[in-house]
Amino acid sequence: MMRRLRMTTLIVLIACAVLATACASTSTRYASARIDEAHDAELLVEHDLAIDHDHDAPQAYGEHAHAHEHDDAHVHQHPAYDPHSKCVCASYETQDVWCMRCDVGYVAQQRIESAMLFEALDPHGHRLDVNVWECATCKANYTSNGFCAECGMGCHNQLVYFTRLTHGLARGRRVDLSRRDCATFAGHSGDAVWCDRCSIGIVGNVVFSDQDVFEVTAREFSILKQAIDRSAECELCACAMVAHRDCPTCLISYQ
Repeated sequence: MMRRLRMTTLIVLIACAVLATACASTSTRYASARIDEAHDAELLVEHDLAIDHDHDAPQAYGEHAHAHEHDDAHVHQHPAYDPHSKCVCASYETQDVWCMRCDVGYVAQQRIESAMLFEALDPHGHRLDVNVWECATCKANYTSNGFCAECGMGCHNQLVYFTRLTHGLARGRRVDLSRRDCATFAGHSGDAVWCDRCSIGIVGNVVFSDQDVFEVTAREFSILKQAIDRSAECELCACAMVAHRDCPTCLISYQ
């Protein structure tokens, strides 16, 4: 088991190195601003508990408060393998999570078997020190909830996300898809779909009332699906796809 844990840790470190290479300007500019892991874990709990308010969509289509346990929430936001841990796969309906027991992750209900790709997505938000930022766009985004394509990061509710997909998902609301009363969503199978009658869109298990945000997130969601398929051949390509960067191995640009 320890050997498997060491291998998983190595994969995670490689993923971080790939992102650092792909997003060199961002890494150099903001790496020193990351808070320590203990504080980050506390913020994750606060963010998850607050996820059902101050978002875009109204209370509809089965939204519910997140009442799951958070004692190890931060642990399940990063890839690791522990066959003796509790299986958390069932929670993929309402949150993005990595199951250490099954060695698999979920983002917007999409099953991700590549630990490197899951770590590249880094689905939970981070608190960074805006005072050390040099990019004027990023500073403005901190309060306007925008995304800076050059730096490869966006903000929502003063939390930072490092892909357009996770930034977009943060601006929606998690929903219980079993409690829906719209014919358009009745046959929803996890794809992105917009209902003109309800003026509501769904990406995976996240609902949006802002169509512009929906369309951007839906496009990135489609890219995620392609990246999941690509990860079987080249995990670095998969990471580059969701980050809109270049694969250092295949020399393919996904910008």
